[in-house]
Amino acid sequence: MGPGKPPPRLAPLDKRQRDFVFKTPTKFAPVTRDQIHGANYILNQLDPHIALTSQFDPVSDDSSFCRGILLHGLAGSGKTYVARYFATVTGAHFIDAREFPREESDEQQWTRYDIKSLFALLKKYVAETKKPIILFWDQFDEFIEHAEDEPEILNQLYVELDGLEGSASGIVLIAATTKSPAEFDEQLMRPGRISIHVHFEVPTKKGRARILRFYLDQKPHEDFDAESLAELIDDDDVTPAAIKELIEFAYDKARLRSGRLAEIGKQDLVATIVEKIVGNPGAAEEEKTPQIRLRIAIHEIGHATVAYILGRTVILVGTISSNWRHGLTVYNDASDDPFSEYFISHQRIADNIAVAHGGLVANRLAGYPDETGSSSDCAKGSDTSHSLVKQLTAGQKMRENYGLLSFGAGEREKSQRLLLVMESDEAKFTKKAEALATEILEEVGKDRIVQLAEVLCREKVLLRDEIETLFQKHEIQKRLS
Repeated sequence: MGPGKPPPRLAPLDKRQRDFVFKTPTKFAPVTRDQIHGANYILNQLDPHIALTSQFDPVSDDSSFCRGILLHGLAGSGKTYVARYFATVTGAHFIDAREFPREESDEQQWTRYDIKSLFALLKKYVAETKKPIILFWDQFDEFIEHAEDEPEILNQLYVELDGLEGSASGIVLIAATTKSPAEFDEQLMRPGRISIHVHFEVPTKKGRARILRFYLDQKPHEDFDAESLAELIDDDDVTPAAIKELIEFAYDKARLRSGRLAEIGKQDLVATIVEKIVGNPGAAEEEKTPQIRLRIAIHEIGHATVAYILGRTVILVGTISSNWRHGLTVYNDASDDPFSEYFISHQRIADNIAVAHGGLVANRLAGYPDETGSSSDCAKGSDTSHSLVKQLTAGQKMRENYGLLSFGAGEREKSQRLLLVMESDEAKFTKKAEALATEILEEVGKDRIVQLAEVLCREKVLLRDEIETLFQKHEIQKRLS
C-alpha cells in the first residue's frame, strides 16, 4: 500500500459472513484413517456419527439430525487432527467457528446476533447444497466462559441447537476443549445439544511407539529400532503432538550435524528424548569420569544380562542420566505365549527379583563394593517379594498355614505370627533371587561383563536388535524355560 493511501474498505459484515460460509470455508489438511495411530478407541466412538454424516439426506426423516460432539483431553492429544479426519472422510463442508467474521471493534467476543447469523447461514448452506456441514469450535471453553457472563449468548446457542428457529439438520458441531464435560453447564451437555463426549487419553506405551514410528517415517532417517527408543518416553502426559515435536527437534540435530542430506540417527533421537522427556542431567553429567561411566554401564549390563538369560526381551539398556537416575534397563516381561502379556506366572514374577539384583551382583563381580546406587533395585526386589506373598498367594509357608489368603492392595490388621510367616516367605524369595542372579553372572564371567559394559559406554544406548547381536557375539544364550 502506497503512502497516504487509505486502507481498503471492508465489504459489509453480512456479505463477508455469507462469503465465508459459502465461498471461502476453512482450509484444512486432509487426514486419512491410516494416519491416526493409537486412537482406535476414539474412532470406534465416532464411526457411527461419521456414517450418519456421510449418508446425510435432507429429504429423509431418518437422515435428519443435528450432532453436538465434545472432544476433550490434554492440549496436543489430537482433537483437531481427528476433527480434520471427520471432515475428510465425510466430505462435509468444514467451518472453523473462530474464523467467522464478526464486528471488527469486538472481534474477540461473541454476541447473540453473531450466533444467530452463523447458524442461519449454516442452515441455508445445508438447504441450498443438500450437503452436511461441520462447525468446528476449538478452545470451546473460552467461548463458554464469556457466554456465561452474557446469558443471551448461551440462550441463543441453545435455541439454535434445539432447532426452535428452524431445523439445524445436517449441522455437526464439533467442540474441542481441554476441560471435562463436568466443568460445563449440564444444560449445554444434555441430550439433543452437546451430548456426545469423547475423551482423548494420552497414548499407551504401544501407542507412543507407533506414533513415534509414524512421524519418524516422514523424515529421512537411519535404520534403527525406534520402537525400542519409545521406552524412554515414559512420561504419562506425553501427547501425539509432543512426540511429533521430538522428531522435528531430532531432525534439526541431524541437519546441524550433516547438512542438507541429513538423516535422523539413533543418537539424534536419544539426545532429543533426554532433553525433552527424561530431563537433561546438566553440569553434573560432565563431571563423570570414564571410570564412573564404566561402573554405571556394568550395573545396567548386569540387569540386562540376567533378564536376557532368563528369557526376557531386553528392549533398551543405556547410561541415560537424569537428576534422579544414572542408567536404565527396560525389558519385556511377557514370553512368546500370547497370553503372557496379560497373565504372568508367579515364577516369572519371582525371576524379576533376580533381574532387579543383577546390577548389584555385576558390580560385585567387577570388584566394586556394595553402595547406595543399588538401593532402589533392592527396594524394587523387596517390593516384588512382598507383592508375591501379600497379594499373589505365592508364599510357600503362607499357603501351608493360611491357604489362598490375600490382602490385595489394602492394609488390614495382622497378627505377629502372620507377619513372621509373611516375612519368612519374602526373605526366601529375595535370597533365592540373589543366588540366581549370582549364578547367572558368575557363569558369564567378569571379563565378558566388562566387555559388554565398554560397548555400552561407547554407544550410551543399546536397542533391542543391537543387544541381541551383542549377546550372540559374546555367546550369551537364553536358558530354556
